Amino acid sequence: MIPVKKTVRQRLSRRALLVGLLAVLLKSGSQFGFGQNSAGLASDMPADFQPLLQRYCWECHDRDTAKARLSLEDTPARFEDPGLLDRWTRVFDKVAQLEMPPPDRPQPTLAERTTLLSGLGQNLAKASRERQLREGRSPLRRLTRTEYSHSVNDLLGIQVEVLDLLPEDNRVGGFDKVSRGIDMSAQHWLRYQQAAQRAMDAALPSSPPRSQQSRFTGREWFDQQLRVGGRLAELALRASVRVEGNSATLYAQSAFHPHLQIVAGLPQAPGRYRLRASLQARGNSGNPLPVLVFLSGYQPDADPTLQRIIDVKDIPETTARTVDLEIQVPHYSDRWKNQSIALVGWSLAQQRQPGALEAEAALNEKPGLTGPGLTLNWVEFEGPLDPFPTLAHRRVLGDQPLTNRRLEPRWNLKPSPATRPEPAERTSADQQSDPQRPATPDPVASDADRLVDRLASEILPQPLPGEALAAYRLYARRRLEQGDDLSQALKATGQAMLSSPHFLFRVENPGRLDGPAVAARLAAFLWNSVPDASLRTRAKLGQLTEPAQLRTEVERMLNDPRSWRFITDFAHQWLDLRNIHATTPDLMYGEFDSALLWSMPQETYGFLLTLLSENRSIDELVRSDWSYLNERLARHYGIQGVAGWELRKANLPAQAHRGGVITHASILKVTANGTSTSPVLRGKWILDRILGQPPSPPPADTPAIEPDIRGASTIREQLEKHRQLASCTRCHRWIDPPGFALETFDVIGGWREWYRVKSEVNGRAALPNYPHLKVWKGPLVEQGYRTAAGKPFTNIDDYRSLLLEDRDQIARSLIYKLIAYATGTEIQFADREVVEAMLRELRTQGYRFKDLIHAVTQSRMFLEK
Repeated sequence: MIPVKKTVRQRLSRRALLVGLLAVLLKSGSQFGFGQNSAGLASDMPADFQPLLQRYCWECHDRDTAKARLSLEDTPARFEDPGLLDRWTRVFDKVAQLEMPPPDRPQPTLAERTTLLSGLGQNLAKASRERQLREGRSPLRRLTRTEYSHSVNDLLGIQVEVLDLLPEDNRVGGFDKVSRGIDMSAQHWLRYQQAAQRAMDAALPSSPPRSQQSRFTGREWFDQQLRVGGRLAELALRASVRVEGNSATLYAQSAFHPHLQIVAGLPQAPGRYRLRASLQARGNSGNPLPVLVFLSGYQPDADPTLQRIIDVKDIPETTARTVDLEIQVPHYSDRWKNQSIALVGWSLAQQRQPGALEAEAALNEKPGLTGPGLTLNWVEFEGPLDPFPTLAHRRVLGDQPLTNRRLEPRWNLKPSPATRPEPAERTSADQQSDPQRPATPDPVASDADRLVDRLASEILPQPLPGEALAAYRLYARRRLEQGDDLSQALKATGQAMLSSPHFLFRVENPGRLDGPAVAARLAAFLWNSVPDASLRTRAKLGQLTEPAQLRTEVERMLNDPRSWRFITDFAHQWLDLRNIHATTPDLMYGEFDSALLWSMPQETYGFLLTLLSENRSIDELVRSDWSYLNERLARHYGIQGVAGWELRKANLPAQAHRGGVITHASILKVTANGTSTSPVLRGKWILDRILGQPPSPPPADTPAIEPDIRGASTIREQLEKHRQLASCTRCHRWIDPPGFALETFDVIGGWREWYRVKSEVNGRAALPNYPHLKVWKGPLVEQGYRTAAGKPFTNIDDYRSLLLEDRDQIARSLIYKLIAYATGTEIQFADREVVEAMLRELRTQGYRFKDLIHAVTQSRMFLEK
């Protein structure tokens, strides 16, 4: 065990300091004026503020030393300056969190530290709030690429793939929604125009797609495979399939034999399709058998991100089950291009390669065909099911067909290419001043005006000023004059709207938001989209400014299927699940497979959804007696009694060492590199994502810790040497404890008591949950550590109990992250007192997740610009 000398962190109670300081700030924060004295400090600072700075801070942060490029001697307390406000806020936080002065420097007493912080905090709070009232706390920002994709699809009632066109958004504090990280370049404009063109082409097709419909039985499927597959199909099918009556039972799957896949159909056009299949498990010991619905053109070895997977369904053994799925084939999707939709028994035995099969046939060695197996009775496939005309067509055109009507020839007065003005150069006055324009408008032009107005009301989030609407009308007319028919002009105008600032940017005025602005925030927060009809109606009626009505609407939105977008997108960003496919585990992790990889994030999504829908305590993010499991994950965790691969809420045994997202295999995978684990990476993740106290970046000259995959030295021994550097000790006191608490989990989230290595150290050993697999056994995992406050723990179970001693900080961290995600702006100094008031209320309610969502949407931060 590494000895930890006593420091100020043990002699002072951090909680007592912060709670006492907060009481002072909240009581008197609004009673101080500004003004400057000759020393450059605010006149209301305590008289001994600067002497305390000189005594405890200037040794490292005076003009001559300026460590971390910070000279407090040359930093005036002019809090109206945004840069100085941010700098003094960082100073406040370092002192309040007991990170400064460093442990090896003289420490202020509790009274002195409170004096340092109280005057500074009061001025920071006042300056921050005045700036919010003057400018608003949330800068102008555009829609993120994810918001844009969902918005155009929801508005137009389509499914079109545009993410491949749009550049990745920058992340600030882990989130791509924060305004100061979202830029806009010429490249963005071009890409959004391309995305808008795709959307309008999909929304207003000129003719319906050709429908398709098919049905076949298990015997018909078998006979068809024999007819088209030749000798290879015969070898594969006769070795692994039994036909009885109109049914066929498959006893194997194969990556080498497409004839062992049940291909339901090949979608010929984008749209909604229905797949129905009657299936039954055989010889599976009474347990359900998982069926994978997938795109058959993807080979598993060439599909590391599992693009092929559509869904997984459990098929019972006791009776046939009719699987009924609606599958959406998006427009312009490379993933779906020329891909058939197929089914396979995902847990069936793998059939060997063709050469081995031929040898089997020659030797008359065939499987016994006793089970497990998947019986196919029949399959139906039909689509597209979408109505025609499309939803967008009906909203804009009503019952009027989208024809190729053009202007009368007398209107087709196109200027020569050399002199033709761009549409943007023309104004609404052109319509009256053009001497060539006839007095009586052409019916097509009048229709264009009317349809442009309807298009704007359906697409754009706010009513347009008259001049802007006139510009869009003029643009449509110019397209008609240049030879476009009405449908082309309307699509081009819609494209212009969907790539315009009117659509891309969320414009808000300083102060309290009006109903439409609140509606826009709610939709972006909970659906990653734009308001639906109900939300727009409530906004117009002023109901979203009433707390009770706002709560009712938030409840409705959380119960809508679109709230799944919030669960998945927030998890991707907050918990780093976007990186689930970033690394591929080393080959020595032979138990890793696509079924386990698919199940990992599903556990976390389902856990968060249950936490929200059942309004459970966020304590369960750290420790719970349940999780969201299927048979594949349960086996990985060593948990008995979970059958089937559809995930569901399941209780955890007392000694499972699981519960809470921090022990999910998904999280343990994204915090490892695929070959080895690092307490540093996992410790930083806990500090940042769960506690909201990310450590400072290491100095530029700090050497990295290279993992020893041969097992000659332990990670603890390496970190001991690393911590001998004075610049490293300060942060590693906080990083290492949570990192070592998670060290008993390997790179794919399996429990371990010894390290797995690549060469012989202690011989070979079988894996506890996979006894058929033997690996090289390395040194024992050194369990246990001490927190920065000196509290010992022996394993992850003890450490989770220590984490929950400060439930406020876990809740505070989650509020900070939700506010950043929901408003596009990180917490500012003036927001802190609001957060603390929210915490007091949440504490009385048990820190429940849905209550927290309501608290965020009712907060001043959410309801003001």
